[in-house]
Amino acid sequence: MAYTYTILIRFVSFNITTHKELCIQFGRGCRPLVRCNVSTRRSWLVFCCSRCCPMVCPNSNNIPTMVATIVISDKGPVWIKTSEKPRDDSGGKGGESMLWRKLAVFDGQKSIRGGIPIVFPHFGPWAYGPLHGFAMTCRWNVEKQPEPLDNGDIEALFSLVDNSITKQMWNYSFKLVLRVILREKELQVSFNLYNSSLEPFQFNMLFHTYLKVPDVRKCNISGLQGCMYVDKTKENSVYQEPREMVTVNHWTDRIYQNTQQEHVISNVVSGRKMKMIKYNMPDTVVWNPWDVTSSTMSDFGEDEYPNMICVEAGIVVTPITLNPNNTYEGTIILQVM
Repeated sequence: MAYTYTILIRFVSFNITTHKELCIQFGRGCRPLVRCNVSTRRSWLVFCCSRCCPMVCPNSNNIPTMVATIVISDKGPVWIKTSEKPRDDSGGKGGESMLWRKLAVFDGQKSIRGGIPIVFPHFGPWAYGPLHGFAMTCRWNVEKQPEPLDNGDIEALFSLVDNSITKQMWNYSFKLVLRVILREKELQVSFNLYNSSLEPFQFNMLFHTYLKVPDVRKCNISGLQGCMYVDKTKENSVYQEPREMVTVNHWTDRIYQNTQQEHVISNVVSGRKMKMIKYNMPDTVVWNPWDVTSSTMSDFGEDEYPNMICVEAGIVVTPITLNPNNTYEGTIILQVM
């Protein structure tokens, strides 16, 4: 029987040193896949790899699906967890780096507000389909189960291929492969898009990264100074960013054009910094709904906006034209500093 997966990515820093602490934090049966010490890591992989394969549980429609949550710690251990619904497992002890909405649901109608939803093939309102395209709500297939590489990293591959549902909205043939690599203090997410149609197509792509922060008003974002941006809160007016460090203290929804390759976001991960490095993704979206718009979202708690910020690498302003039998690749790397 073929299984389809929904990808939920988490990036967590924890001070967990023993297996007992791990079970208390994440529940019985959870096993670390990676240890800092290479020899120890390899022995654990041999011992635990079969136990770490995510379980598959049917959804309400009896379709064999699952939600795979990928967790990385800045102390070395990596876990693969599963659940039918995203949960906050930080338990007040660690540094949850990615945000999960308390009211988030996955029903195939709209995306989960948390982790790294994938915007494709369209950014923004779309006459032919859901907001930000269909990749957020489609079921993805597993190309490669999470497994260790020779250097100790953990790699997993997921794919989305055109089908009768996608062609009702976007009548092209394609294969979109998502590659997730977990390292000791780093999460890398890459996409490879192949045009298997007989004609060119245009597309937008964006990693809609939700970051959990102690207080968004104390965050600073570098790498945006001098860039032109579209302010969606002001009828899409265009401005130039004068600030070296951008702050957020009100409703913010901006599309920065041709930004620097690296951004450093301060006051995330228990007050630390996070570096975002992007390749072949020229634009950066900065978003926080504040109380102005969060109150209108049924899956967004009224008190959650101060503890989140979205800094999103993407291809937004100018869509890419991809010719038949060609591919396009893009990558983001998140590093806890």
